[in-house]
Amino acid sequence: MQGLEKLPTSLEDLEGELLQLPQIDCQITHNFGPGVYIREGAIPAGTLIMGHAHRTSHLNVILRGKVAVVMDGEVQIIDGPAMFTAHAGRKVIYAIEDTVMQNVHATSETDIDALEDQLVDKSDVWCAHEALATTDLLLEAVGEAG
Repeated sequence: MQGLEKLPTSLEDLEGELLQLPQIDCQITHNFGPGVYIREGAIPAGTLIMGHAHRTSHLNVILRGKVAVVMDGEVQIIDGPAMFTAHAGRKVIYAIEDTVMQNVHATSETDIDALEDQLVDKSDVWCAHEALATTDLLLEAVGEAG
């Protein structure tokens, strides 16, 4: 099959390829209740998302929409409204329809940065991408100030 030799061979390779493409703003909101943190995202149809590696199992809620989710090496098509449990690790999600999705975590933490440190592991590829983006922003700011 022509072109398949260029397909990424690992999740980090795929992530590196995806980070070279224009990024979509999925309008993330953060909600808190007693002992619970709910991260909600609005995912436009046609969007491919690779999440960070979650450290623990957690509940996922599809409030509306339809997605294809790759977890544990399997593809599942999920029509909302629906709930499912994701195990520790990474998910890759393709929004077939405009989708609103929540990740639900048991925690009393309410600081978003602390939550990220507590709940997910960011790949070396992501960290390098973020460091480069930060450097580019600083250089741009210095250029505008000078």
